[in-house]
Parts: sequence; C-alpha cells; structure tokens
Amino acid sequence: MQDLRSLIDSINAEEETRAAETFRFMEEQKIKKALGPALWEDLKIEFEKSRGAIEKSSSLRLEFVSEGINEISIVNATNGKTAVLSYNSDVPCVFYRTPKDKGQMTFRVSPDGNAIQFIVNGIPRNMLDEIATTILSQIK
Repeated sequence: MQDLRSLIDSINAEEETRAAETFRFMEEQKIKKALGPALWEDLKIEFEKSRGAIEKSSSLRLEFVSEGINEISIVNATNGKTAVLSYNSDVPCVFYRTPKDKGQMTFRVSPDGNAIQFIVNGIPRNMLDEIATTILSQIK
C-alpha cells in the first residue's frame, strides 16, 4: 500500500508542477502582449532616428515606409536592398528579413514582470540602437 501512496503522491506532484508552469507561461504571455506593442513602437522610433543619423553623416539614403502599424520597410534608395520588420501580436514577436538574414525577435519578461526585452537569436538585447544598427548594416 505504501508503494501505491508514493505513486499517487508522485502523480499529484507532477500535476501541480505542470499546472504551475502553465500558469507562469500564461502570465508571461499576458505581460508580453501588454508590453510588446510599446517596445515595438520604441524600436520603430529607433529605426527612424538611426536612419536620420545615417543620412546626416553619409551619402546613404534610406526610405522608411510604415505599412500599417505592424510592419515597416527600410529601403536603401541606391541599391534597392530592403529590411522588412513585422510585429505579430499573437505570438508576440517581431519577424525580420534582410538580404543577409532573417529571423525573429522574441520577448523576455523581466523578473519583476514590469518590463520586457528583445531576445535576438537567443541573445538578450537591451539596446534598441544596437538592433537597428545591426539590421541597417545589412542593407548598406
């Protein structure tokens, strides 16, 4: 009978662990969906700033095109190379495509649950200007 009790306790412990993990995942998804749009807007603003800085300091001309609220394209006017970024609020993440690379930027929730940051290729990225510079360097 003791072995049966151990088995039942083990099953119950596994179910509690799964329920806690599901709850944690759902809470993180809520936070990501709540904070993701603001981070996406911040990223778009950073691309616009970077574009302006590049154009002031070099001969490179970039066209910044918003395609609705969830997609932007940055086109090198000289060679036609394009970077396209789109925000998917369902996942939530940002998908990007350049002539040299494609992938996604997912979100990670801070331990206190009050902020999120981008994860690009498994690496946390806090600096939006770093993300913008990396992607824009691929269309020069």
